[in-house]
Amino acid sequence: MKPKALGYYILIELEEVEEVSEGGIVVATARELDREQKGQHKGKIVSIGPLAFAGYSGIPEGANAKQRAELWGVKEGDIVEVGRYAGTDTIQEDGHDRFMIVPDSKLMCLLKR
Repeated sequence: MKPKALGYYILIELEEVEEVSEGGIVVATARELDREQKGQHKGKIVSIGPLAFAGYSGIPEGANAKQRAELWGVKEGDIVEVGRYAGTDTIQEDGHDRFMIVPDSKLMCLLKR
């Protein structure tokens, strides 16, 4: 079963931040190191909880989660930026953080549709 966001949370699949040299050594680029120092995470929205963006200004009362998210400016598949500690938890696969669960209010920036 794939993870799915509940309540007002958004599930983000974190972007890989490592690069492997020809010799097999894992190296980070200058941009990745800068991102880590600033404490930001970039990833793709995988799932939007059913209560996400409910009660926000300008969102109609009867709108469903998908409609509310689109009115707020995001949808599943979008690449977004969130703070390192914005999420309440991360889900690991193979010992690496793969997903981050964040409240709808913690999305910082839409990077790519």
